[in-house]
Amino acid sequence: AAHLATLALRNARIESEYHESQTQLQSLLSHSRDAIYVHVDRKVVYANPAMIRMFGLQTAEQAIGMPSEALFHPIERDVIRDRANNQIRKSHATEFRETRLMHADGTMFHGETMGSPILWDGAPAALVVARNITDAKRAQEKLQESETRYESIANNVPGIVYQRVLYPDGSIEYPYVSEGVWEVTGY
Repeated sequence: AAHLATLALRNARIESEYHESQTQLQSLLSHSRDAIYVHVDRKVVYANPAMIRMFGLQTAEQAIGMPSEALFHPIERDVIRDRANNQIRKSHATEFRETRLMHADGTMFHGETMGSPILWDGAPAALVVARNITDAKRAQEKLQESETRYESIANNVPGIVYQRVLYPDGSIEYPYVSEGVWEVTGY
């Protein structure tokens, strides 16, 4: 009888810890800024709130049952399908990879995704994390345009345009010198 009571207490503790970890996991998934979804046989079976927002869906129910490839731009789908199959078959996570994703309204946006093989109700599945990097891509493009414009201006100014850095130890560095230096100095 004492042995049964000990087993019952142990089982109750294990069940309590399991429910607590499930609650913590659900809280983590619900509050993540990253879109997280799970697909089994390339059908979405779980979607967190960030995923619903990122892909322009109204409810999680809209995502459930959706082909996971529908979340990606048509040009990306073959690569993503192969990547998901390899990930599940080889049982290892993929690194974040830049890709083109699709909003529910059909508009494309830039993202990066990674996946990790898991079991979902006993079936091989993939947990996918997606991030919208559209704003970062735009900022990067604008920075590149600005740098190109600055370089063009600096290279067309008569004379020399340069950046000089004087370090506390007295050393000097010239990280930028325009092409005009050749015209003025000959070297």
